[in-house]
Amino acid sequence: MSDILVALGNVFTIGNLAGLIFGTGAGILIGAMPGLSVNMGIALLFPLTFAFQGVGGILMLLGIYCGAIYGGSISAILLKTPGTPASVATTLDGYPMATKLKQPGRALGLSTFGSTFGGIFSAICLIIFSPMLASVALKFSKPEYFALAVFGLSIITSVSSGSILKGLLGGFIGLFIATIGFLLNRSSDLLDCAFCFWFYISSGRYFFRTDSDRTVCFFSGSSERGGLL
Repeated sequence: MSDILVALGNVFTIGNLAGLIFGTGAGILIGAMPGLSVNMGIALLFPLTFAFQGVGGILMLLGIYCGAIYGGSISAILLKTPGTPASVATTLDGYPMATKLKQPGRALGLSTFGSTFGGIFSAICLIIFSPMLASVALKFSKPEYFALAVFGLSIITSVSSGSILKGLLGGFIGLFIATIGFLLNRSSDLLDCAFCFWFYISSGRYFFRTDSDRTVCFFSGSSERGGLL
């Protein structure tokens, strides 16, 4: 309990609160602009952390992250274009409330309340349960990570409107694209060849090179026909 009080004392200082407020405001603006992701906003504003002390810089980054996650719901409600991937589901309820029911203010208010309550409640839960979660996380191995990946892909079906098959197909295509640039072990050469062959026949611009130690997959930026190097 004493550690928590000391941490709260470090947070509630003028410099640290200034960094938190600035980061939150900047994050909301970044999240409300479609095309600027949370990671991009953190990368762009990261040099500003040198103007703060250690804790203030971290609080600014936390403010950017939380503010951007909330800011993505603004464009999702008003424009039906989520500013961040986390706000995709907001378009299903928020945009119809703003257009059909003519209640954009109420939709934004509910989004603000939900983001605020969720952020505070999750922070309290993290403070209380983080020691137990850390002990469980250390026991995670490949089967558990695989189960989490399957669970994440299955969530696509809950937000897929119309055809579930199209949603799953889009998810697997995104999974294939996410493997570009990965360094794969020799034990996974078969899976690597499957990825490379799929991109080779679909775009003709996917290459992979194999040496004695590792297999490297990458996209070719040129207009030449893809092949095996």
